[in-house]
This record gives sequence, structure tokens and C-alpha cells, in this order.
Amino acid sequence: MSDESTQVLRMLAEGKISVEDANRLLEALGETGPAWATPPAPATVAEDISPGALTAVQQPARASKQPSPVQDCSRFTVSQIVQMSDHGVDPDYLLRLRKAGLSGLRFEDLIRMSDHGVDADYIVALREAGLRDLGVDEIIQLSEHGVDADFLVELRQAGLNDLASQDVIRLSDHGVEAEYVLALREAGLRELGVEDITRLSDHGVEADTLQELAQAGITDLSVDDLVEMADHGVDPEFIIAARAAGVRA
Repeated sequence: MSDESTQVLRMLAEGKISVEDANRLLEALGETGPAWATPPAPATVAEDISPGALTAVQQPARASKQPSPVQDCSRFTVSQIVQMSDHGVDPDYLLRLRKAGLSGLRFEDLIRMSDHGVDADYIVALREAGLRDLGVDEIIQLSEHGVDADFLVELRQAGLNDLASQDVIRLSDHGVEAEYVLALREAGLRELGVEDITRLSDHGVEADTLQELAQAGITDLSVDDLVEMADHGVDPEFIIAARAAGVRA
């Protein structure tokens, strides 16, 4: 038995990992012996922990071939496996990440994702909402900024497709709702980028104002014009009256 397998059994005996986790780790390390049942109390002599100290049980047959619950666990050292266990990275977490499309992650990335509360369901939801091929840094940032999949879906329904993760974060941080984006588009501002949308929102340009101007046939105002109007408290009625009197900028 290898030193790594012995360390796994020591972790099991000391209660640091569960029986199921020990089985999976042993499988990933290439052990072909039986699975292990309930571990005994911690051994008094650390150097003498052997498979014979545990009770063998029959490994249940698998209905079909499934991905290993431990994602490339043999790539990690025993020390790293112990650290992952301390940070809540268990074999089930690795399997869920793998099913979500993330494989071959570095040890440091697994720890960071777990510490930031990123679970596999969140990653799947982001991908289904249109954000695919995300890196670990992007996933963590989206999670930290409170961006959820529903927000992404709503933005797409409002006409904002193919947004980069930083664009989504910026819209979220500036409090831009999908309803606001949709109102801008309905008012005739259909080709706005994320920077223009957040600028209008930051300066308090209301969607109702834009719609009132649009209904009056005034659709030629630029983002700069709208921002200046909002900053100086110019209401749409004044603009409409000025246009009716033939005054144009």
C-alpha cells in the first residue's frame, strides 16, 4: 500500500473524512481492494494504521459507468487533499463541478471557489443563461457581486445579448434593471452600449422621460443631451414646448 493510501486511511481513522470519501479517494489513488466500513477510534500508534484495522464490506455494483466522484484526485498530494477537506471540498463537490463542465481545475481554484460559496448549480445556471466558457476568476466575481442567472435571463430578454461577465457586473453594480434597459429601447434608444446605459442610470435619466419625449416625436437627443438635461433639471415638457416653438439645439 502506498504512503498516500495509508494517509487516506489515517484521515478516515481520525474522523477527518467520511467512509464514502475514503472509498473514493482510494479508488482515485488506484487502490483495488474492498471499500472500508465504519472506522475505529484513532490509533494510538500513528505509524500502525493498516487496512486490517478496518472492516471490509462488499462494494455495491454500479449500474453504469459514471465519471469518477473524485475529479482527477490523483493529481493532488495527500497534503492538498487534507486542505481541500478542511475547506469543504469533498468528492461530491468535485463531481458536481465536473458535471457542470469544469474539469482539470487547479488545487488553488477549488479552494477559492469553495471559500467564496460557488456551487455547481450556480455555474450551470450561468451557462444556461448564456455565460459559457467562464474562467474561475469570472465565476467568483459574478458570485461576489450578487449576479444571479435570473438577472442574466432578464437582460437577454431586454435585448442585451452576448454580454461579457464584466458588463453584467457593471450593470448589476450600478443598479440597472432589465426593465430599465427595455424601457430605453422602447423609447428608441436601441443601440446603447453598457457604458451609455449605466451613465443614463447614474444621472437619473428616467425611462418615463424618454418615453414622453418619444411620444412627442423627439428621438434625436444624444446620451450627452439626456444627461445634461437630467443634471440641470430640464423636464420633457420644456423640451417639447421649445421644439414646438421652433427652438432646436
